[in-house]
Parts: sequence; C-alpha cells; structure tokens
Amino acid sequence: MPLVAATLKESGLRAEGHTVLNHVPPDVIVDADAQLVRLALRQLLDNAFKYSPPTSTIEIQAVVDDMVRIAVRNSGPPIPAPEQRRIFDRFYRGSQAGNVPGSGMGLAIVRQIARVHGGDLEVTSSAASGTEFQLSLPIPEVER
Repeated sequence: MPLVAATLKESGLRAEGHTVLNHVPPDVIVDADAQLVRLALRQLLDNAFKYSPPTSTIEIQAVVDDMVRIAVRNSGPPIPAPEQRRIFDRFYRGSQAGNVPGSGMGLAIVRQIARVHGGDLEVTSSAASGTEFQLSLPIPEVER
C-alpha cells in the first residue's frame, strides 16, 4: 500500500529514534478517500510515537479478508481496560496522557474516518503485548 509508505515518509521527523517496521504489502488497496486514510494513519502513528518509549519499535501491518485491517502496534504503557471504551470519545484523554500534548480529538477523528467508509477502529492493549490500533476499511468491489 503506497499510501502507508508515503505517510511513514512524512512522519519521519516525528519518529525521533523509534524503529518503524512497515509490513504492509504495496499491493493492498482500500476503497476509501486517500487523503482521509492518510490523515487516519498519520494520527495513529503520531500517537504511537507520543506514547511509546523513544527507542522502541512501532509496527504496521495489514491483513486482508472481508476488509483491509491495518494494525499500528507500539510498546508503550497499556491503556487501562476501563479507558479503552472511552478513548474514542471526543476530547477524552486517558490517564496515560499526562504531559503529552494533544486535544483528545485524534482517535475520535480516526474512528469517524473509518466508519464513514464502512469500517471501524478498535484497540487492544496489555502490558504483555503493548497497544494495537486496528483500522478496518473496505476493499474495492472488484477485489471481493
């Protein structure tokens, strides 16, 4: 998916010591507005950079089944289970936010972008596996 590679290139300066591994094949295609998907990916990457240790690894991968599922995974502190339901609410900032700059709008915007296209945004987070946001988007009709 060239869009992922382009977004990573744009985010390069904000990566500040993180190792970013892109496991998304270049031939993955979604049925969505490219600019909005780029905005969603940029937001997920920015969060990964902000909430994970400076020298940690951030991974992006995609799985294609009935949807394209793009996962952004980091090894920052886990998001407490009660907060996982609320982090998609506008202006909500979790207990991990502390002095991390932000408005609490990013994940709400990403989820809205996904839903407008018929997809969704989900999170899994634990101390053992880190935090993963999975953005699901439809595949083009000709691909189904």
